[in-house]
Amino acid sequence: MRPLSDSIASRVALITLSLTCMSSACAQTAAAKSNMPAPSTIGVVTSLSAGDTACYLEFIRDDGKSLSEMADFPVCEQDLLGRRVEFFYAMEKVRAPSCRGNPDCKNILKKMLIVEARVVDPKATADARYRTLEKLSPFLIKLDAAEKGDASAQFDVGSLYEAGREVAQDYHLAWKWIKAAADQNHVKAQSTIGRFYSQGKGVSVDLVKAHVWTQVAATRGSSVAAGNLPKVAAPMNAEQLTEAEQQFAQCKEKSFVACD
Repeated sequence: MRPLSDSIASRVALITLSLTCMSSACAQTAAAKSNMPAPSTIGVVTSLSAGDTACYLEFIRDDGKSLSEMADFPVCEQDLLGRRVEFFYAMEKVRAPSCRGNPDCKNILKKMLIVEARVVDPKATADARYRTLEKLSPFLIKLDAAEKGDASAQFDVGSLYEAGREVAQDYHLAWKWIKAAADQNHVKAQSTIGRFYSQGKGVSVDLVKAHVWTQVAATRGSSVAAGNLPKVAAPMNAEQLTEAEQQFAQCKEKSFVACD
């Protein structure tokens, strides 16, 4: 990957480019022709997902416009979701969609990609436009509360990831957030974790743990979990049922908090 240039000549050229070409698309095209990185864009990241050609990044720009753009794979490995980020662009070679992810494929295209992302401290740069973005994205408000430890928000964020509503579907992140809520004694989350263990959703199938968490939720008043308990137990053998009862007893001693 070609690094972004910090040379004086490049900086002067970029300033000139910004003054003569105000639109983002125009600036990116001109930068590509001059083999330089395009001017940066700032926005709040709402979705990250990996594809065969590149990773795909959705964000709300500071002017309120929602954008979906391609990025270099390492960009999407950063902790960017829900954060205000400055993006830097460059023309790079990527595999063609016809390659279907085959790393040996020779069909190469040139695309303008986000090649660098730098988190901008919202406290240092917040203004009226940024506060407006918070109103435009309810998911980000829930995510902020979830990150601060609110169990209900953690369950809501996990449920949105599971359903793929307001954000790209991701069972692993759904598991992460719903498990965090379950560990705080959130009954619906505990019932859902039992279902996840039973279905292998975001985690490996484990019938013993599925039974434990479902029984926990049922004991704490979840009618959904009570109805699911016989279904979870049906495929289990006697040894698994005994192990599940033992783990449930240990969990009960801990007041059903953080059972595994």
